[in-house]
Amino acid sequence: MPTASNSPITCAASEKLYCLASDTCKKDGDCSQCPGKTTVDAEKHTCSGMPSEKASVSFKDTDMQEGSVGGEVKITKAKNEFDIDKYVLYWGKDSTTKLDPPLNALVGEVSPTGGDAFFSIPAGTPFPSAASHLLVFSKNEYGEYLTPGNVALKDAVAPKAKPGGIVFEDDDGDKGELGGTVTINRASDEDGRQAGRVRPALGQVGHQKDLVRLPHQRHLQGDQYAQRAVLLFQGAQRSPKGPHTCWCTRRTSSASSPLRRP
Repeated sequence: MPTASNSPITCAASEKLYCLASDTCKKDGDCSQCPGKTTVDAEKHTCSGMPSEKASVSFKDTDMQEGSVGGEVKITKAKNEFDIDKYVLYWGKDSTTKLDPPLNALVGEVSPTGGDAFFSIPAGTPFPSAASHLLVFSKNEYGEYLTPGNVALKDAVAPKAKPGGIVFEDDDGDKGELGGTVTINRASDEDGRQAGRVRPALGQVGHQKDLVRLPHQRHLQGDQYAQRAVLLFQGAQRSPKGPHTCWCTRRTSSASSPLRRP
């Protein structure tokens, strides 16, 4: 990232004013040639105006309740912060526009730190249904930079139900090994389910009745005839009702027999 060659301090030393837009020193008392910064601020030795750069923002909801959010907002600093007094967070109706009144768009604000800044949204914070983004505007005494940094707002919700059932039959003919198809029936309520996973690392599943292929050469541990084979299903976020389990059938080249309970 390019660095500034000048600053208010270096320009003041030569009795000039610092222009952030061009990173140059202007003749004292004349800011007419400083783009977007035409106001003379003799006290700060700068050509002043609204902020000239935006920050970027990232956020991941860690609140699993539907209709509310919570977590840490990370604000990645603007390249130059000389003219930024605050970073202000708003709910946005799109990637550039704040919510319209009478809705309260303001989320909060933080001061520049010289590095990345952070803002904590408490768990259980409700957000307007019209909000689709989180916006961050650079602000100073002259106003806000016209273009905000933005991140899409995603409400993380835990799954509300476990799968309707799971079936597996071993079709690997080698003794002591498992391989076959896992059939997962859809949950009665799939609202909030982001992605399904059969563990250990058996693959992703979608909606309706899902088929996931077990890799061959998955060895049983210990006494193979006395071990219970359990397959687990859970969403991308842990379901409070827990995983679904099944008893699996093991087949050898000579016969098919269920794995006995230990």
